[in-house]
Amino acid sequence: MPYLMPFIASLSLVIAAIALIFSTRKEAHHVRLELSRINQYSLVLGVNNDSAVAFGILSIGCFKNSEKIEWIEKIGSHVTNKFIDYPIRVEARSLLTLELSPWRNNIHSDNFGVCVQLETGRIYILRNTLPCRAALKLQASAFFSRVTRGKFAPGMPTRPRLPYNPNRP
Repeated sequence: MPYLMPFIASLSLVIAAIALIFSTRKEAHHVRLELSRINQYSLVLGVNNDSAVAFGILSIGCFKNSEKIEWIEKIGSHVTNKFIDYPIRVEARSLLTLELSPWRNNIHSDNFGVCVQLETGRIYILRNTLPCRAALKLQASAFFSRVTRGKFAPGMPTRPRLPYNPNRP
């Protein structure tokens, strides 16, 4: 019977490790992006937060190929119809709808995608109508940013982590 104790201890360690992995994955950021065209002048980006914690959006960008992301400086709230400033807070288990002005942000073409960078550095991609081959590099970089908790995104031109505030003394 003494040989049975190390086996039971090892088995319980494996079960505890598996439970820990699933519980942390459950509480990690679960972000879904949805893009809807309201009319020819409005695009609405839905940021759905399925996780139990709130997060902030540091920047939103659009891309027409995998080489260049154009970061959107002005974003509007679809609900209040007013401009809002970064970082944008998304509450836990909620949907935030943001209005993108296609003509103002130069995304009126048919083939484009949208990316969202969280305050943690994680990047999420919605390729929209862009062909899969053109968005493959950005999707791989976004995957690496999520796996490394926002510390590494190879080939991704990211925004500065902390936005410059000229009014701060």
